[in-house]
Amino acid sequence: MNLTEKYSKSFADRGHLCCVGIDPRAEDLINCQFFGGSFDESLGQFCDLIISSTEDEVDIFKFNLAFFLAMGPDGMGLLSSLTRKLKANNKIVILDAKFGDISSTVEAYAEAFLTEKHYSFDSVTISPLSGEEGMKLCADYIEKNDKGLFVWFSSSDNNDSMVNEEKIIWESNLEFMKKLKADTSIFSNELFGAVSPINTSRNSAQIRETLKKNFLLSPGFGAQGGGFDDFKKLIYMNDDPRVVVNSSRGIIKGALSSQSLKEAQASIQENCIKFTDFYVKALK
Repeated sequence: MNLTEKYSKSFADRGHLCCVGIDPRAEDLINCQFFGGSFDESLGQFCDLIISSTEDEVDIFKFNLAFFLAMGPDGMGLLSSLTRKLKANNKIVILDAKFGDISSTVEAYAEAFLTEKHYSFDSVTISPLSGEEGMKLCADYIEKNDKGLFVWFSSSDNNDSMVNEEKIIWESNLEFMKKLKADTSIFSNELFGAVSPINTSRNSAQIRETLKKNFLLSPGFGAQGGGFDDFKKLIYMNDDPRVVVNSSRGIIKGALSSQSLKEAQASIQENCIKFTDFYVKALK
């Protein structure tokens, strides 16, 4: 089963393409009362808690590379182990890396994350700073290895990200996207998509208008302000939406202040069900 078929099957089975983001911040692990053992053990327990509490409701998981790099070699070892376990259970795994550089460096990133040599990700996020040559190189990798890409043209963080804050940067990204669409065959692969946040509705509508059939990765749900009307602008078709909606902080909201592991699991499960209900209701 190729990646497009995996998305189709997940949507047929679930009625949504919801994605649970796993961002193990150090302060979450330190302040949590029910994780035992060393810091490294707490990291594993944190990830296991989120996965075990949501895997019955979702098929897609996203890991933010930065938080695992911050944990050193053990963090990267855990990331590798978790992704392979998820893939063995037929889950779709996205790496949020936003890598971008000159083409020779991009090729090294692609060799690391868009093959099965060391890790096992289905899709990866990439920065538009890698340029047209870097994009073409990545397009070759995803075609050859049945992978996906999401280009970080727009950010869900309206407070900190210059991608949204500086109008000229967003407009440059939009023009670059349109140029790639017009001048290259990169976007002819529907798995070569874009990050298109729910809570930046103007940007997102323009991304969907440009990339008609491509898969989109959409953060910005819930706590960051994204709602029904914003989400509907991202849908390709109701029976084939091609938009993966991610929730990270919203999934664990309130859980890590719980008094017990059982209470935390119940909280995450409740948050996850509300999240998936949002997606399903938005399609009606």
